[in-house]
Amino acid sequence: MTTQGARPPGTFTPSSSRDGRNIPVDWIKITYDAGNPAPDTDLYAAAAGHVSVTALSVNLTSEASNDLLREAFNGGPAPIPSEEPA
Repeated sequence: MTTQGARPPGTFTPSSSRDGRNIPVDWIKITYDAGNPAPDTDLYAAAAGHVSVTALSVNLTSEASNDLLREAFNGGPAPIPSEEPA
């Protein structure tokens, strides 16, 4: 089991070009240089030729901003609706 490593700055760089029909396209180029990964990370395990298993979870909700928006749109804090059918 590992934690998620962080690639060094400059790993992802934007690139613009034109396709065969002369239509502009934008890409994100990825450099696969792991840099100097920290031990116990997925990048460290992969660089050492091992398999990495990392459980991930992403929640980018800003609770503070949600509270401000609830107050702005509802005139005060609003309860979160129940997921149970009425």
